[in-house]
Amino acid sequence: MTLTLRPGVPRSPADLVLDGRVSSWLLPSGGMLNIFHDDTMVEATAARFITTEVDAAMKRAAPTAPKYVYIHDFSRTRGYTTDGRRVLTDWGIQSRSIVRQVMVLYPRGNKLFQMGVEVAVALLRVGGVNMHSAQTLTEAFARVGLSSSAVEGAQRA
Repeated sequence: MTLTLRPGVPRSPADLVLDGRVSSWLLPSGGMLNIFHDDTMVEATAARFITTEVDAAMKRAAPTAPKYVYIHDFSRTRGYTTDGRRVLTDWGIQSRSIVRQVMVLYPRGNKLFQMGVEVAVALLRVGGVNMHSAQTLTEAFARVGLSSSAVEGAQRA
């Protein structure tokens, strides 16, 4: 599978892929990067893929990490379903004790999506989760203390 790459997006194949909807990379220091593909929806099946398969793979890859980094790039999606948002939000609250930081990128032209993300960020922060939004992957990496070179093969589109 090939992705159109942007700054900070790994060149190598993803560690896990859900049938053309989302690609996930495991971060070397303990964490995950999930990129939703063009014109997809953040729905329950994709959310469960992240919260089960990708989460388990991340914990197997870095079992001694005291806390994990989660970067979710929704910037190319067309929206989300209520069930998808609920799965991710519930998982964030349940996982708060192992979360170092969550970074979310969302489509800037979609005001409804932006509002939903900002509500989720506020809810999770109240629940004790260190969560923020970013405009680019490079910014997200920097905010969690990684350079984009921490993910092998970063390149410009």
